[in-house]
Amino acid sequence: MKVEDIMKKKGDSPLITVDKDMKAIEAVAILDEHKIGALIVVDKDDNVVGIVSERDFLYKAYKQLKEKGVGFFSVGDLMTSADKMYVAQKSDKPHDVMKLMLKKRIRHVPIMDDGVIVGIISVGDLLGYLLEKYEEEAFLLREHIKNPMGIHVYGDNK
Repeated sequence: MKVEDIMKKKGDSPLITVDKDMKAIEAVAILDEHKIGALIVVDKDDNVVGIVSERDFLYKAYKQLKEKGVGFFSVGDLMTSADKMYVAQKSDKPHDVMKLMLKKRIRHVPIMDDGVIVGIISVGDLLGYLLEKYEEEAFLLREHIKNPMGIHVYGDNK
């Protein structure tokens, strides 16, 4: 299985981008509306300049939040810039993306295909993949334990 297979299971949800000059509070509203955890940030020419997540809003803004309020921040003030952003390829193995997320302590990874971001994989997407994979393995192991010789009886052959 590859990352692209996980993305197919997510369905045809569009890649949601925001302008780096958008007010942070507007970006939070988009996260809430779509029930997602991260947005790809673009400039006026639609070039990817970074990624902003719910954690960016919390961890980077909390000190000034009491003084100014989150509405005074732009997305560009809070995002992780493109030069510091970790990405994966559609052809990557989910295991490798999980290792990246664990090592870098991130929860969202943009997915690239031919140099273009085509989606985002979240830690939740990968957990769903793992659960499905392990349930299938457990089923096959139980079947093997029931019948280690591989002889299957079909129907009511008593």
